[in-house]
Amino acid sequence: MVQVAVAGLLLPAATAAAQSERFSFSAERMETVLAEGRERTLLTGNVTLVADDFEITADRIELYGEDLNFALSEGGVRVVQPEHGIELVSEALLFDRQERVVRIQGEALLIDHDNEMVIKGGFLEHWERRNETLIQIGVRILSEDLVARAQFVRYDRGERTVTLSGLPVVTWQGDEYRATRIFIDLDEDRIVLDGSVSGQLETPAEEEPAVSAELPAAAAAPGADPAASAGAPREPTEPPEESGAVPAEEGAPAAAGTAP
Repeated sequence: MVQVAVAGLLLPAATAAAQSERFSFSAERMETVLAEGRERTLLTGNVTLVADDFEITADRIELYGEDLNFALSEGGVRVVQPEHGIELVSEALLFDRQERVVRIQGEALLIDHDNEMVIKGGFLEHWERRNETLIQIGVRILSEDLVARAQFVRYDRGERTVTLSGLPVVTWQGDEYRATRIFIDLDEDRIVLDGSVSGQLETPAEEEPAVSAELPAAAAAPGADPAASAGAPREPTEPPEESGAVPAEEGAPAAAGTAP
């Protein structure tokens, strides 16, 4: 395992005093070309490059340019910025140490841990000093309340805003929006649509009152036949058996006893 720390790099005279930078790297193998004008260092096998708060891991990293300013990483590339909560994943990546810019050609994945957002696309540029990321080609955005797709997305982490164009479609808290350009303010939960606007909004369905199959208690009289109250047909009742007694005439006195 090769481990190297580089400090006090030569920089242009106008900025050398203020921008001396230290970076380190480790790998299984290192090859260096020192010829003037063709200076480069090739690192292979479990490579790790640390430059300030940038940490890059890859199968292969080539350092080239003036003061080894450029780092071209290939194979299982992963970039981590713990202080900013940013993680980048790709198969190939170019890092400009002087300008603090990361450029990815091909499938790229950005994970913003601080803002709980994931962005995928076919091209990505991340400017550390501006705290801004540009993503293009089949862009997809995923977060708790936001799902979006577009061909062009500008993500300003400092202002926490997202601007989408190129047939953008946004699903925000269950509602879908389409327009020529869509602007989202993540702090204020505000969305602005511009040009050929359309959308589909979901409203909560009103609950219908429950219908009871039982009749109100007041509808049934005490002692009433429940079947009759419910409208069921009654069975015919048989007439009472004759007792042999002759009914008394209306107004006649009742007999005091029975005849022998």
